[in-house]
Amino acid sequence: VRENIIENAQFKPTTLTYKVFIIDEVHMLSTSAFNALLKTLEEPPSHIVFILATTELHKIPDTIISRCQRFSFSHISQDVMKKYLKSVAKKESITIDDSVLDHIITKSDGCVRDAINSLEQAMATGESHITSESVSFLLPESVSSQSAEFISAISENNTQSALAILQNIYSSGINLIHFTD
Repeated sequence: VRENIIENAQFKPTTLTYKVFIIDEVHMLSTSAFNALLKTLEEPPSHIVFILATTELHKIPDTIISRCQRFSFSHISQDVMKKYLKSVAKKESITIDDSVLDHIITKSDGCVRDAINSLEQAMATGESHITSESVSFLLPESVSSQSAEFISAISENNTQSALAILQNIYSSGINLIHFTD
């Protein structure tokens, strides 16, 4: 932060009106990095714009939040996300089953970056047509029978069985957060 941002913020841009610093995943900065950034945020030069992006606002110190204007973005709708992912696949000369796209969209929970990452992983298989079978190792499906068994075990207060089902689900690569959803 001190070397790359604060020192560069002192100089005016050479061709444009503003210098824009985008700090993605800002919640990952250390306490000392936040402290170093604080003075510049308190009195930013007129030619500087900071964009701090995070998915975990609660990890940002209040002293930083109080000096920022906040914009919250909503999740992208499934229809818009599907249309976008299809256009990306088309540009890459790849066809992809709707079931795979639906799974990617569900897994990404409205986050375009996560959806693109999953799509890139699916495309890395080298297939020109991506099917559920060809990406099953990347996008494991939650089996509905396991869901029913898990709910039954909970309703019967069978902790040992419920934990065994969860262990089986986890071992098979299914994301537990997606399973609970």
